[in-house]
Amino acid sequence: MISLRFALVLLAGTFLGCVLSHPERPALLDPAKARELFALAQGNGTAKDGVLSTAEVEAIFANFDMDGDSQVRRQEFVNVWTHKGLGDIVSANFLFARADTDSDGTISASPDLSRVFKYFDLNGDGTVSEMEFVVVWSSLSH
Repeated sequence: MISLRFALVLLAGTFLGCVLSHPERPALLDPAKARELFALAQGNGTAKDGVLSTAEVEAIFANFDMDGDSQVRRQEFVNVWTHKGLGDIVSANFLFARADTDSDGTISASPDLSRVFKYFDLNGDGTVSEMEFVVVWSSLSH
């Protein structure tokens, strides 16, 4: 079973994948933190195989879906993000806005989560390796 902390960390990292360079963005985490988050995700995943699958990311998404309606609303995201100590409200709102790729006010498995996953999956093999995660995460800080 994937722990809630793992789920939150991975989803947070995935959401960050939607963010390119933006002058109004909050400070984002460094490559060392990205490696730490990936290790945490792998440590709590179903398979410690060095990659994150779509199924693992979907399990993380479910942990943010507090009411179980298959959608993550802004308040759900902010509540989970801040309650678990993953960042502040400003960061949570910023990341939510980037992860809501269709701007409908919710993050859903399709299209939002699938788009974010593809953004992190740099080589298109259907998984996100630690290197891909770190590269994308780090690019968000510049």
